[in-house]
Amino acid sequence: MYLEGNLNLDNIAAIAAFWGALTGTCALIIQVLGFLKDGIIIRAVPRMYYSVKVVDGCDEPVEKIAFDIDIANIGRRVAYIESISFYPKKSDSNESLHVSLFDADSRSDLIEVKEGEKYYFRSDSDYRNFSEVLGEFGVLEIRLTSGKVTKTQFKVTKFSQIPITNT
Repeated sequence: MYLEGNLNLDNIAAIAAFWGALTGTCALIIQVLGFLKDGIIIRAVPRMYYSVKVVDGCDEPVEKIAFDIDIANIGRRVAYIESISFYPKKSDSNESLHVSLFDADSRSDLIEVKEGEKYYFRSDSDYRNFSEVLGEFGVLEIRLTSGKVTKTQFKVTKFSQIPITNT
């Protein structure tokens, strides 16, 4: 069959093949970018705060600097947390202070945070001594089994700056 002008069936087939290849390639690129973007995204809200606890059998309340973290997985894959630690924002000395809050190697289990879930991590240790050395700001580091590391800055609560009230 012959069409008017330079458009014959071979030219139409070539144009259709080129258009199909172009749109197919664009769709594939969009799918790959979406897959790469849908990885693990961790958001952490660390809090270092002054805590007073009354212990059974003890007349005096126990004062300490405690540490809590709200961890949210806003990505589209399950996150497995391997370690949680904090350190000073700016290290003035050559030796680095790195305080481990959670280490899967020593506990033989991982923290699992599923897609869209939140995990509340609380450390009951006393961080009075560390808070005095850290400086004004610290950095929380969450390391995943995938190798991804999330760092979040937080304000340090110093025990020496807490006003003493006598009742």
